[in-house]
Amino acid sequence: MNMPLFSSLRSRLLLLVMLAGVPSLGVIFYSGLEERHYAADLARDSALRLARLTAVEEAHLVTAARQLLLTLAQVPAVQQHDTAECGRLFANLLAQHPLYANLGAIAPDGTLYASGLTATNEPNLSDRAYFQRAMATRDSVVGDYQIGRITHRATINFAYPVLDAQSNVTAVVYSALSLDWVNELAAKADLPSGLC
Repeated sequence: MNMPLFSSLRSRLLLLVMLAGVPSLGVIFYSGLEERHYAADLARDSALRLARLTAVEEAHLVTAARQLLLTLAQVPAVQQHDTAECGRLFANLLAQHPLYANLGAIAPDGTLYASGLTATNEPNLSDRAYFQRAMATRDSVVGDYQIGRITHRATINFAYPVLDAQSNVTAVVYSALSLDWVNELAAKADLPSGLC
């Protein structure tokens, strides 16, 4: 004899327990969605905060690098290609400004004639974007991302031409800004775990 599915007391109780659990499952599912949206909003806000901090920091670093290079271009040792004096000056400045991976001066043919770091060879930097741009524009320029030939670190280089009385380029001074500051800034940004 076939009995209807919910004719027994046990089946009815089981159905009642299952129906009572449906709202709880709905609340759990809804809470999970809300938690996910909250985490996404938090991640977006943190990323936006980091982007803003990075932009402000970058603007300060660009201004500082430009001012430093404008000053270095006026130093007599730089203008006279005094390798030893420039090397001492650049090394002292590097010790005071750890954001820079290197400071240097390049002759118009691309030969590095002074560096804050000791170069194992005399590299020719005429192929570097910052050098070419400084020579072409005769103004303060920013290079591309690169791995330095002397520093062996990721840097962005800034350059400024040294001009003589006839406005001929006699040298290009540069600062290699280490990109380690980006990682340090991210660490200070208080991002949620798993985002950095």
